[in-house]
This record gives sequence, structure tokens and C-alpha cells, in this order.
Amino acid sequence: MKLFKCVNPTYLFKILTLASLVLIVGVDAALADPANLSNRNCSQYSSTIFEFDGICWVKQDDPALHTLSEKNSNQVQIDKNGTLKLVISRNKANGQRWLSGSLRSVDKFLYGRFEASYKYVPGEGVNNAFWLMDNNLETGERWCEIDVNEGHYPNEISMNIHNWSGQHTEDSMVYYTGEPDGGRGVQRSYRNIDAGGLTVDEIVLRQRSMSPFRVADIKLFQNSSVSDVPIEVCRTTDSISGPVCFKSVTASSSLKDRLPEYAIDNVLTTQWTAVGGQEVKSHYIKLKLNHPTQISAVSILEGWVDAYKNVRGAYGKYSVEFYKYGGLLRTVGPSPADRNNVNLSAGFNNYAVDWSSESIKYYFNGVLIRESKNIFCHKPMYVYLSSAVVDWAGEVSDEIKDTAMMVRGVNFAPEKIIGRGDAVK
Repeated sequence: MKLFKCVNPTYLFKILTLASLVLIVGVDAALADPANLSNRNCSQYSSTIFEFDGICWVKQDDPALHTLSEKNSNQVQIDKNGTLKLVISRNKANGQRWLSGSLRSVDKFLYGRFEASYKYVPGEGVNNAFWLMDNNLETGERWCEIDVNEGHYPNEISMNIHNWSGQHTEDSMVYYTGEPDGGRGVQRSYRNIDAGGLTVDEIVLRQRSMSPFRVADIKLFQNSSVSDVPIEVCRTTDSISGPVCFKSVTASSSLKDRLPEYAIDNVLTTQWTAVGGQEVKSHYIKLKLNHPTQISAVSILEGWVDAYKNVRGAYGKYSVEFYKYGGLLRTVGPSPADRNNVNLSAGFNNYAVDWSSESIKYYFNGVLIRESKNIFCHKPMYVYLSSAVVDWAGEVSDEIKDTAMMVRGVNFAPEKIIGRGDAVK
């Protein structure tokens, strides 16, 4: 029996008791199996349309130049168990470097509850997405987008509300499973790199991927001869004096308002940010010292805190290189990027949105994790499921080759179904 069905909007969901308000992660979370709304014959519209869990879908083909993967209909597959697979593979033809799977509902829906049970691709660099958009297929116009989840390995749930009419605005919130309150309110902490007491005159932080790289602060320490507390040896401000200071700080690239010197300005609200992109092979920030100095440790603060008090961009993979007179003495890293060993690719989890004229509510395994006022999402929308290779979801590598976002089922309870079978492309 299929796990999910398209259900009548009057279907009553079970009331959660206080004891049931526990997030179950990666253990194949399940829902009830309600009655089907109707038996769909999806092939009546077009031979390119297929049925999955009571919903008619269109497989998509698109260059998708805003990502690193081309949408290809052959990447949308159903396995012998009836599980939908959105496969990631290398592109052997001209075009994007990767191929990925994407599909769109034939119907548009207005308000209701929309839920999908899926596993993430087991690797970084993939956007595992379940979303709604009120776009016009003929003109390309779009108005509202509700991202139920743009999931990123290993444990990030990204929930976004886009206003595409006029000047684009975005209301985003990230939830990290396995962390108290989804990571909200968690303080950034310094990552300490052991320098081994080397005498150096140059230190390089290097990330060998196209993913964004952000550093808010860098401190250098040396062991004290009079106590167990290391001494900070250099700051560019007058608040801390020391025997050595930075001669220069340079970087592979930077955004115009996030310069490399911001990584050593002793101001935690500023940061250096490298420019990402498909052609970027690596990022680095290079610190040159006035003269060779013994260093016991380097402390690095990454990322920033967003409006929801989420710590963002603070778990990059990079190495730290130590030099003297141009010669490499030691490399430490790359550093680990996982958070609390939670892995949303290990099992099926349920991602849902309750969309009404008044509010937009997000759920993870039946538990409310975000609620926002509905300001502009009042038009019928298509539903999408997609995997895409992107440079802002972690390091892109062959680790994701021939893997898939696995969708076990969907559960739609719309208030209205609009345009059934229209604009099938």
C-alpha cells in the first residue's frame, strides 16, 4: 500500500499529543494512509505525463543555467518498490557538468496542506527541493514561491518565501535538525587549528571547492612562558598589542563590501566573503606577517547570524597552510563540515506546509518549525520536486555521482484544484 495519497481537504489529521511532539530523524517517519481523492488517468493528457502517488506529473528538461546541473527527464525514475528517484549523474554531452531530475505537477492548487516524504542525496552540493510556485508557463512570469524545503546534506532544512513580482524579496529561515530549537540562538564558536609551535611568516586558509567561503575573524596565538594561557600575538586594532602584526592580507576574490581585511579587523559583525561560481576551483585568504613568528594555534570564526538567529555559513571545509620564506611547512585539514552527525539522507523524513490565505506553516515530521503571515501568496501554484547541483549547498564532488534524492510518497490536501491538465509542457 502506498504511504501517501491525494486526499480530500476535509480529511482530519490526528491531533498530536504533547508526548508526540518529538522530532524523529532518519527513521523512516510515516503518516496515516487516508482515502484517495480520485483515480487519475494521467496518460489522458499526454504520453509524457506520469502518475506518482495519485498526482499527475511532468518530467522537466531545462538547461537550468542558474545551477550546475541540467534538468533531464531521464533522471526522473521509479524503482521496483515504487520509490521516485531524482538521479544525479555526470553529463557526458555538451552543456552543464551534471544532470539532475525535476518534475512539476500537472495541476495547480490553491491553499491546503502539501507534504512529501523523502531522503536527501548522501553528499554535499545538492539542493533537495520540494516547493510551490505560481508561475505562468507561457510567459515565464512568476509571483510567489514557497520552498517547503530546500534541503542540504547533512541536516539543513531551508524554508523560503519568495516574492517574484516587481523587485524580488526573500524571507528565509534555516532549521538544523539534531540541534536545540533547530540551531536558532546557537552561538558561533571559534575553530582552533593546532600550528604545532612552528615559526612562520605566512598563513593561508584554502578551500578547494566552488562553494562560498566566509570568515569573520582570525586570531593567532603563541604559548606563554609564564602561564598556561596562550597569548594573542597580533591584531590590527590598538585594543590588543603584540610583538608581531600582519604585513598584508589578500584573497582569491571578495565581494565589494566583504573585503579580506575584515577577517582581521576585530569586528565580529564584518566578514570576508569569497565570490563563488561554477568556474571557481578554490578560494583562499592569505595572511603575511611582518617577520617569522612562532605560532601555537590559529582560531577562526566563520559565517554570520541571520535575522532568525541561525548560524549561517559556519561549517566550511578548508585547510590551513603554514609557510616560512615561501616554503610549505605544514598543512592541517581539510576541516570537517558535519553538524552533530545528523544525516537526513539516512532515512525518509516528512516535510510539509499548511498554506492558507492567512498564514504559511512549516512542519518537519509532524512538528511545527516555522509560521509566517501570508502576505502575497494568493494565486494557484504548481508543486515541484527536484534535485539540483549547486555551489551554495557545500562542496561539489564525485561523491554525489549516480546518487539520488529518493521520494517515498506525497500527500496533498488542497482547498482547490485549478487547471487540471492545462499547459502541459
